[in-house]
Amino acid sequence: MSHETPNIPHVKHTGSSKLFRAMPALVWLGACVVVVWLFTSGGSYDQLNGLVDFKLESVASLDNGKVAHVYVKVDTRVKKGDPLVQMDTSLLDEEIEALRQTIAIEKLERERRFTSMVQAIRADIQDTELLISQDKAELEVLESELKRLESLLAQQLIDRETVIRQKARVAVLSKNLTEYPKVLEGYRADLAKAETLSNKAATVDSSTPQDGPPETTSERLDYLLKRKDQYTLRAANDGIIARLFHQQGEVVAGGDPIIKLIIEEFDETGLPTKTVRGFLPEKFAHYAKAGEEASVYPIIAPEAVVTMEVVSVTPHMVAVPDQASALPNSVQRGRFILLRPKKGESQDHVNQLLHGESVVIRVKPKSVLDLLKQI
Repeated sequence: MSHETPNIPHVKHTGSSKLFRAMPALVWLGACVVVVWLFTSGGSYDQLNGLVDFKLESVASLDNGKVAHVYVKVDTRVKKGDPLVQMDTSLLDEEIEALRQTIAIEKLERERRFTSMVQAIRADIQDTELLISQDKAELEVLESELKRLESLLAQQLIDRETVIRQKARVAVLSKNLTEYPKVLEGYRADLAKAETLSNKAATVDSSTPQDGPPETTSERLDYLLKRKDQYTLRAANDGIIARLFHQQGEVVAGGDPIIKLIIEEFDETGLPTKTVRGFLPEKFAHYAKAGEEASVYPIIAPEAVVTMEVVSVTPHMVAVPDQASALPNSVQRGRFILLRPKKGESQDHVNQLLHGESVVIRVKPKSVLDLLKQI
C-alpha cells in the first residue's frame, strides 16, 4: 500500500525576506527624514502663547466740571492735538469777562492820568512863557525908571533907599529871565517823555488783543485764558478711541477718566506697527533671544501670518497665575518676550492684528534635539 505525499504549496518564511529584514532600518530612516523635514520646513514650538500688546492713555479734566461736548466716538482715529472733549467753561468765561472789564477801566484811567500829566506840563510851560513876557516888560520899565531915579538922586531930589529898592527889583527880574530858559527846558523834556509814554501806551492798547500775553495785558488774564484752553481735552498722542466713560451733560470729578485712548505705535519709518507680548514657559526659557525671528499666527485670522523678530526678553523669571490648572494657587513660571514686525513685512497683515488679540508665537528650533523636546 503506497502513501502519497500531499501536494502542499511551499510558503516562503516571512523572516527570510530581505525587505522585511531591512524594515526597521527603513522605519528609522523614515523617522530621521521626517525630523529633518520638520526642522528645515519650519518646525516650531507651539508653547508660546501671547497677545497683541497695547497701551491705554486716560483723558481726564484737571478740575471738576460738566462735559459740554464730546467730539469723538469709539473706534475713531485721532491725531496728536485733536480735540476730544470740551468741558463747560461758563463760570470761567464770567471771570474772564469781569477781568477784561477791569482791565478796560484801568486802561481808561491810565489814559486819563497820562492826558492830565501832559496837560499839566503844557500849562506849566505856558505859565512860564507868560512870566517871561511879563518880567521882560516889567524889566524894561524898571530899567528906564531906574535911570530917571539915578538922575534925580544925582540932583539930591530923592533919597538913596528909593534907588536901591529899584535896583534890587531890576536884579531879581534879570535873574529870573536868566533862569526861565532852564525851567522851560526841563518842562519840555518832561513833556516829551510824557507824550512818548502816552503814545506808547495807546499803541500797545490798540494793537494788543485782550487775550494777549501777560506783559501787555494781565498775568491773571493770561492764566485764566490758559486754564480755559485746558478745558478743551486733546489727544496727547496718535491713537484710537477705545472707550467713553461719560457723555454730554454729565458732571465729572477732576482726574476721573472721560476717555480711554489706545496709543498707536510707529516704526522707525513712520508706518503703524504692533507689538506682540508673549510668555515663554520656564522649560523653554532659553529658546528665544533678542534679534531672533518668529512667526505670529493670529487666532482670529490664522492665514495672516506675520514674521516678527524678538525685541526683548525679560532678564528674570516671572510667575503668572495658571487659570487652566486644577490645582489651587498654582502658578506658571517663565519669561515675557516682546516682538515687532520685521522690515518689509506686509502692512496689511500687521494692520489685521487687533489690540489685545490672542496669538500663537512659533520660534524655529535651533537643533533637532530642540525639535524632539516639544514632541
